[in-house]
Amino acid sequence: MSCYRVSNCQMSRFMFRLSAIVFALAIFLPAFQPAGATPKYASIVVDAHSGRVLQYYRDEQVRFPASLTKIMTVYVVLEEIRAGRMEPDTPIRVSANAAKQPASKLGLRVGETISARLALQALIVKSANDVATAMGEHISGSETKFARRMTRTARKLGMFDTNFVNASGLFHRRQKSSARDIARLAKAAIDDFPAFNALWKQRYLVHKGRRISGHNRLLGSLKGSIGMKTGYIRASGYNIVNLVERGDKRLIVVVMGGRSAKSRDAQVRRLLKPSLPRAASAPVGMKRAKAEPAESWLRIGSDRQIAKSKRPLKRPVQKLAQTQRQKPEKRPEKRPEIQPEIQPAQTAAPPLAPEKAAALDESWKIQVGSFVKADDAKRQLTQIKEILGTGLQKAEARTETVRLKGKKMYRARFTKLSQAQAVTLCAQLTRLKTGCLPIAP
Repeated sequence: MSCYRVSNCQMSRFMFRLSAIVFALAIFLPAFQPAGATPKYASIVVDAHSGRVLQYYRDEQVRFPASLTKIMTVYVVLEEIRAGRMEPDTPIRVSANAAKQPASKLGLRVGETISARLALQALIVKSANDVATAMGEHISGSETKFARRMTRTARKLGMFDTNFVNASGLFHRRQKSSARDIARLAKAAIDDFPAFNALWKQRYLVHKGRRISGHNRLLGSLKGSIGMKTGYIRASGYNIVNLVERGDKRLIVVVMGGRSAKSRDAQVRRLLKPSLPRAASAPVGMKRAKAEPAESWLRIGSDRQIAKSKRPLKRPVQKLAQTQRQKPEKRPEKRPEIQPEIQPAQTAAPPLAPEKAAALDESWKIQVGSFVKADDAKRQLTQIKEILGTGLQKAEARTETVRLKGKKMYRARFTKLSQAQAVTLCAQLTRLKTGCLPIAP
C-alpha cells in the first residue's frame, strides 16, 4: 500500500491497528464475558500455586459479595481454632438477633446451642445466616464488632476493595468486595489452613438426625472440583468461588453477578478451559497436608451422635462369686542367681563433655521439601509448623540455598533436633503423605 501524503499514511496505519484490536476483542472477549452478561458480572481466574492472574473481567469493580462473605467468617473462626480458643465441642449459643436472621438458615431457636464443629460445617454447606451471626457474637461479643475484625483481617490480606458490615453476607449497602479481593481471600484460606481444605468440599451435614445438602452443584459434576462457596442475594446475582485441582495444577475461579445458578456454573467451566494449559504445576517437593490434624472438626453427624460416639465403653462388672472360685496362680520358683564373670578392665574412650554431648544430640535436621522459589520453601515450613505443632517448639526453621545442575534451589529444613526427634517427626509426616528426610550430623 502506497501513501501519497504522510497524514494519509498515518491514518491508514491507525485504522489498521484499530481494526486488529477490535478483531482480537471480538475473539477473546467472549471467553471472559458470557453472552448476555449483566452489569453486575465480574470474574477472575487465579493460579493457586503461583498467585498469577490468568484472566479477568471487571475484577476490581466493587460488587455485593452475598454469602461469599462467609469465607471470611470461616477464616476468622480458623484463626480462633489455631490460637486454641475454640474446640469442636465448644457450645455456640443462639441469641434473639441470630435466631431472627432470614434464610438460608438452620432454624435455630433462641437460647439453643450447637457445637462449634457443626457451626463451622453449617457456614459452608448450608450457608446458614443464623449460624454466622451466632458465631460472630460468640467470638467478638456482637456481630458489629466481629464485622470490624473481618475488615481488619481483609486489610492484612491485601483486600482493599472490601468492607464487611455483617458475618452472613445479607444485603447492606456498605458490604462490598471485588472479584480480585475474593480470589485473594480464597487463596489465603487454603494456604494458611491446609489441614482444613477438605472442609470446603463437604457436600452435606447432619443436624438433629436430618441430612442437609449443600448448594454447590459443581461438586461431583465438574472434574477436580474441590468446591468452596456459593452466594446469592438479589442485589448481587449468583456468585461462586470454586477451587479446581487437576493433576498438579490448582485454579481459583471467581464468578460474580451471574443471571442464574446454571449460567454461573457454565461460566466457571468456560473460564477453566483456556486457563488450565497456562497454569503452573505444583512446586517440586510441595505436598499438601492431609486433614488428620482437623479430623475432629470434619466429622459428620449431629451433636448428639458425636457426643454418643465419644462416651467411654463400660467395663463388664465381674461377679464376686466368680472371683472367689478362681484359684490363685502358683508363683514360679526362684532360680538361683548367676553371678557374672569378672572381666579384665578394658580401655574405654573418655566421656564427652556435657556441652559437646548436648550439641551432638541436637545436631540432626529434617528436610521437608526443595523448591524453586524461596517463598514456597517458607510457606512449606509454616504449614509443617501448623501440622506438627508442639513437636517443633525447640527446632529452628531454616531455608538453605543450593545449586543443582546450574539451578538455584531452596531447601526447607528444621534444625537443632535430636536423632529421636528427627526420626519421630519424619514418621508423622510420612503417615500424612508429606515428604520428609532425616539428616544426620
